[in-house]
Amino acid sequence: MSTRSSIAMLEKDGTVRMTTIHWDGYITGVGYTLVHDYSDFDKTERLINLGDISSLGKHVEASELTKRFGFDGRFNHEYKKLSKKEQKRLDKDDRNYTVAYHRDRGEELVLKKFKSIPAYLNGLKHYGEEYDYFLGRDKDLNPQWYLVLETGFKALYCDEEASNVMNCLEVNPERINIADIFKSEDDSYCDPKKFNDRLRKIKVKNIIAFLDQFQQAYKLGTPLIDQFGPNQYKARFTSTANHYDNRVQITLKDPDTNEDRGFSLMVDDINTREAIPRQVLRWLLVDLDRYFEAQAPKYKLEEVPKLQKLIAIKEKIANFYRTKVKYDPDSIAFKYFLYLCCKEAGDASGYDPEYFNIMVKAYVKKRVDKFFKTEFCTSLDDLTPEDVANLIEKRGTGYDAKSPYESYLAMLIRNVNPSDPNLFVDPKESSALYRIIYSNYKNLVARDTENTLIQAEQFASK
Repeated sequence: MSTRSSIAMLEKDGTVRMTTIHWDGYITGVGYTLVHDYSDFDKTERLINLGDISSLGKHVEASELTKRFGFDGRFNHEYKKLSKKEQKRLDKDDRNYTVAYHRDRGEELVLKKFKSIPAYLNGLKHYGEEYDYFLGRDKDLNPQWYLVLETGFKALYCDEEASNVMNCLEVNPERINIADIFKSEDDSYCDPKKFNDRLRKIKVKNIIAFLDQFQQAYKLGTPLIDQFGPNQYKARFTSTANHYDNRVQITLKDPDTNEDRGFSLMVDDINTREAIPRQVLRWLLVDLDRYFEAQAPKYKLEEVPKLQKLIAIKEKIANFYRTKVKYDPDSIAFKYFLYLCCKEAGDASGYDPEYFNIMVKAYVKKRVDKFFKTEFCTSLDDLTPEDVANLIEKRGTGYDAKSPYESYLAMLIRNVNPSDPNLFVDPKESSALYRIIYSNYKNLVARDTENTLIQAEQFASK
């Protein structure tokens, strides 16, 4: 599976150039190659000028294999005719060279350029990848690669002598030694499972410490915290595809309503210790957004007249089928009626007319056609094909209603007035818990953005 990354560099005029790499974007892949082989502005500029890149090698140029047999040359018939020894030589050599989509496959050249570092950082919201690398300068004005995180630029270096796997566990907030990560992934040095378990425990400890401080500061009750462990996971869940032992479940109390709110946090999504406050608060906001979204109607107040009309149409059609045709309204004959409606509205609707010619009895089609033409056409005024298609949706059963029509039905079933203005008040406005979390998150984002821009200005001034 590919791990995408982006690489960018600062130009002399203050602009930023950027391109993407499809394969091996992780720190010990692209990150290591950049630090080891591309700590040079001229070479990096030649690399970025290639446009989007498939795989990164220590050389910018195309390999002998690519030059002779093209992109994906290993599938070329002429390549397959070579001896196994020659194939092995070309294949081994190929790994040291860069493969680019424009140069080596003839695709359109794609280059991204930003007028400033702040514009580049803003662009990462849309064009950023799993790993984003930036070539700037260190304090001595030498070229320096950085990993761009939400909390700022983290200098990348690789020093075997200074390597300490515990630094990788804590993730040094100032610099990242790639040698630490190499050692953590080396089976002979540290068992990967034990390493990940240790890392997770450290993250959970820091998450709980932050939540405890946050809860006390805003009087959010006593946070009930539970981390799923492997034994609990096996006892409570049957599927082994989902890693529930990677979650922290917590409960916080809303000061206004005194209601408890449960949250679920993904531990492995926390990147660095200093990012814990921002990322934990973001998870809390995501969970609250989902909770409030599930409560709110899927329709807008101004849509109520149209939904009332759909209900009336549904009842009229259902009554016709029950009394005149003696058919279940949800039968194949009813789908034929919807086909007529959508066709009348100018939409093909995906139904095959021949299918209905075979499946719907002739006398039923005759009655439906007559009913449609004489009594029903005017009922479709101001309705789209999508509105008509909603008529076949099943009755809504609760907050999980997927469409406006289902949501409206769900309100009727629960004897709730679907036109009550209180239903459309943003529930976040009445939740003190949401306001507290959002305010803190917004402040942290502003702080991180300011710190990152300060770093960026230092690059630009050198």
